[in-house]
Amino acid sequence: MARAAKAISKGDLDCVVAMKALADPGRLRMLDALLNGPRSAGDLAEIAALTAYNASRHLNVLTRAGLLAKEKSGQRRLYRLSDACEVHLDRKRRVLSLGCCQFRLDALVAR
Repeated sequence: MARAAKAISKGDLDCVVAMKALADPGRLRMLDALLNGPRSAGDLAEIAALTAYNASRHLNVLTRAGLLAKEKSGQRRLYRLSDACEVHLDRKRRVLSLGCCQFRLDALVAR
C-alpha cells in the first residue's frame, strides 16, 4: 500500500490502486451515491445493500485508494469524494477518468 500513500500525498490517484478499489459493485454504488454529496456510513451501507461491517470495510478500501475522504460530524463519520477524485470526475457525464481508463458510473452501477 506504500504506492497508494505516495499517490495520495501528491494529490493524484494511482490508476491501478483505484481500479482495484472500484472492482466491487457495492463500492461503485457507494461512489455513485456520493456524487450527490457527503453521506454517513449507515446511509451508504443501505444504498449498497451491505451490512454495516461490510460497508465499513469497503469504505476503508475506497479511502485508502484515495477516492474518498471522511470527516467527523458529531458521533458520525461523513464520507465524501476526495479532492483527487473530484479532479478526475466529470459529474455531468458521471464518468471517472483515471487516464488509462474511464468508469461510467451510470452504466456500472446499473449492473
